[in-house]
Amino acid sequence: MKKITFLAIEGCFSSSITNLIDGFTIANMWNRVLSGTTYDMFVTKVITANGDPVSCSNCVQLDPHLS
Repeated sequence: MKKITFLAIEGCFSSSITNLIDGFTIANMWNRVLSGTTYDMFVTKVITANGDPVSCSNCVQLDPHLS
């Protein structure tokens, strides 16, 4: 299992994070279908410098998993 962490900073583009998370989620879904297992190849997390939510450039708020 690969662990991937995305750093979200104030004013970032939400799509630069969420699109990648969607891609890894789709890869996990395909892995489960093709291999017949429940094993996820990728685990994704969003972090911020202080653990507080950030506002993206399009006013979407991202809530982090960790700081």
